[in-house]
Amino acid sequence: MRSLTSILLFFSCFAPALADSFADQVHPFFKKHCIVCHGPDKQKGGITLHEIDSIDDAFKNFQLLENIIAQVEHEEMPPDDEDIQPTDAERKTLIKTLSKVVERVRSGNVPQRAGRTTLRRLNRNEYHYTVRDLFGVDFNPSKDFPADGAGGEGFDNMADALFSTPTLLEKYLSAAKKVVDSVYANPALKKRVIFKLPDGENDPKSTAKQVLTYHATLAYRRRLSEEDLSPLLNAFAKGQQEDKNFEQSLRAPLTALLINPRFLFRAEHDEPGKDEWPLNDFEIATRLSYFLWSSMPDRELFKLADEGKLRDPKILREQTLRMIANPKFTALSRHFAGRWLEFDKMIDQVDP
Repeated sequence: MRSLTSILLFFSCFAPALADSFADQVHPFFKKHCIVCHGPDKQKGGITLHEIDSIDDAFKNFQLLENIIAQVEHEEMPPDDEDIQPTDAERKTLIKTLSKVVERVRSGNVPQRAGRTTLRRLNRNEYHYTVRDLFGVDFNPSKDFPADGAGGEGFDNMADALFSTPTLLEKYLSAAKKVVDSVYANPALKKRVIFKLPDGENDPKSTAKQVLTYHATLAYRRRLSEEDLSPLLNAFAKGQQEDKNFEQSLRAPLTALLINPRFLFRAEHDEPGKDEWPLNDFEIATRLSYFLWSSMPDRELFKLADEGKLRDPKILREQTLRMIANPKFTALSRHFAGRWLEFDKMIDQVDP
C-alpha cells in the first residue's frame, strides 16, 4: 500500500510542476520585458501576451510560444533599443520552460477539457462494494454478472464500455432480491437496515419515510427529491394495503432501491448552455470514493458534502489521506493498479 500511495503522490505532484514553472519564470519575464509592446495598450505585430496568464493559456497558444522561443534564442526579442534587457540566464530559463510547454502539447500530454461526462454504470466490483457498504451484506451479489467490457486502456470502469444488456438487468433484479433476503435473514443486519420502527409518536408511513430517505440518500449519493422518494413510498404503501407488517412492507422498496438507475449509474448534473461548470460536493465525494474505494462515500464524506465543505482544498486533502488509510483503499491497488500493471490476471488465474 505504501508503494501505491507513493505513486499517487508522485502523480499529484508532477502535474502542477510545469504550471509552477510558468507562473514563477515565464509570467514575470513577459511582464518585465514584453507587455509594454504586447499588452492591453499596444499590440505590436498583432501579438498580445498579457492574456497568457496560466499554463492552460500557454497550451492553447503553443504556436505563438514556438515563435517566441525562436525570437529569444536569436536575441531578436526584446529589441536592442529596449533599455532593460534579460540576462543570458533569464533567456535560457524562459526558453527551457516554453520548450517544455510546446513539447507537452506536441506529445499530446496536455489536460483535455472533459466536457459532458458519459453516464457511468457501476461495474461488478463497484456494485459489490457499494452494496456491502450500504447494507452490510458479507457476500458478493455481483459474482454472476456478465463480465464488464474493458476500454482501449484495459480498465473495466470506462463509461463508454459499460453497456447495459437485458441479461444484466435480470441479474440486477436477482441480486437485489438476494441482498434483501440476506438482510432479513440476519436479525442484527435487519436491525441495522430497519433502524426505526413505528411507535406512539411515529406512524408507519412517516417511519418508513425516515428509513427509506436515509438509505436512498446514501444509495443515490445525493440529496433526495420528492420524485426520488415517491416510488419507494408507494411500494411501501402497497405492502401495507396487502396487510403486510411494517418490516415486510419495506422489502419491496428496499429491493426497488437496488435496481433504480439512480443507484446503478453515477450521474452528474448538467448545466445547459454552458461549456464548463463545477462539480457539486456530492459529485466530488462520489468521484473520490469510487476512485479510492470503488464504493460509495461513507457517512463522514456524505456529511461534509451535505455541508458544502468538500471544495475546501484543506478538507479535501484531509479526507483523501483519511480514505487512503482505510482498509477499503486496497480496492484501488486490486482493481485500478491491478488492471494498469496487469497483475490482476495473476490473482484471478488459478493453475490446474
